[in-house]
Amino acid sequence: LPQHLANALQVPTLSKGIAMACLHQLSRKLTSSPLGSALISQQALETLHVLLLILACDPSPPIQELRGMRILPTNSGDLCSLKESTIYDVEQEEYMNAIAMCGKHALDPRLKS
Repeated sequence: LPQHLANALQVPTLSKGIAMACLHQLSRKLTSSPLGSALISQQALETLHVLLLILACDPSPPIQELRGMRILPTNSGDLCSLKESTIYDVEQEEYMNAIAMCGKHALDPRLKS
């Protein structure tokens, strides 16, 4: 988080390293849940979003490392990485159903709101 933004929000400065450590931890927690990742909460989605926004503010975000992390929530409730699967960004439910029937993944529709 840039210093001027952290000051404006009156929060401690968060670095790329802290955001990445939190993403790794959150990804491990969500994918190793005994109940499965189908129960990803709205709060977990919002946390993923905030951490990714922090990384987006960095002048050199760790894109290659992010591509390998299981941090993309899908309509099936799984978390996927860009390295392990193709993930489609579709809005119409009939397309989501067709993609699911083919064994493919679409982004979680809650990400659109």
